[in-house]
Amino acid sequence: MSDAERIIELARKQIGVTEQPKGSNNVKYNTAFYGGPVDGGAYPWCCAFIWWLFNDLGLSSEFCGGAKTAYCPFVVNYAKNNGSWVTDPSKFRAGDCLLFDWNGDGIADHIGLCISWSGASGQTIEGNAGDAVSLCTRSVGQVMGAYRPAYRNTETPAQTPTAPTGGTVGVDDDPNEYTVKQGDSLWLIATLHNTTWQELARINNIAPPYIIHAGQTLKLRETPVVPIGPTVPVTPSRPSYTDEIYVVRAGDSLWTIAQDKMGNGWRWPKLAEANNIQPPYLIHAGQTLRIPKGGD
Repeated sequence: MSDAERIIELARKQIGVTEQPKGSNNVKYNTAFYGGPVDGGAYPWCCAFIWWLFNDLGLSSEFCGGAKTAYCPFVVNYAKNNGSWVTDPSKFRAGDCLLFDWNGDGIADHIGLCISWSGASGQTIEGNAGDAVSLCTRSVGQVMGAYRPAYRNTETPAQTPTAPTGGTVGVDDDPNEYTVKQGDSLWLIATLHNTTWQELARINNIAPPYIIHAGQTLKLRETPVVPIGPTVPVTPSRPSYTDEIYVVRAGDSLWTIAQDKMGNGWRWPKLAEANNIQPPYLIHAGQTLRIPKGGD
């Protein structure tokens, strides 16, 4: 398991940990950071939570060069000065630390651990979110940038499925299905089976906040179509379009338009590509968009 995966899995186990009492900032992450219990508004702990994750796993040197910090602007400055600051949302990835500027003043107010990202939105695990460690969904407009920790171990060990000892795989065993184990996440399952967590969520009808549970059976891929007769090579062609031109309305997003016009919100990247819309993928009322044919 890579260092990023280890950090994410530890963060998942913290979801639901709360301050005692609520609103006090008295929480185990602050206790570890300050060396004893603290109380009061001077001790916000979103950054202390991130520090704690790395410290608890013995990976302190991978977070801000081993600095002990509970101050979000410090993280931003460190990232910018060390070539680890990412501002292109299309490059955000699991394991990044997303920084948020709630006031629009250019100063980071909050930090969260990215566990997944797809174009214009993603999921984070954040400390001090509602007085607890929480699983959050964030949009690109809320993020000022991402700090990418210096993860040393980035390789995921290969895992080869094996048949039960002394037997063979039964006819009822389906390589297209996976039974969720304790501690699994969509992201981890997708990584081990060469797919994406978004695809797993889509084909298994798993809606936000994308909760899965031990014992649940997931389809890993769509049921393959068996071709009838010999296959004929197809020469790639340029994307084709419908005759439809869509005029953006107030409140629209690439996701909602793709859902309405292309039958699937996950096809929004194709819509962006067809209309040459670049990160951060902003659209505005009155803008005209060409709709790709069949989601091509």
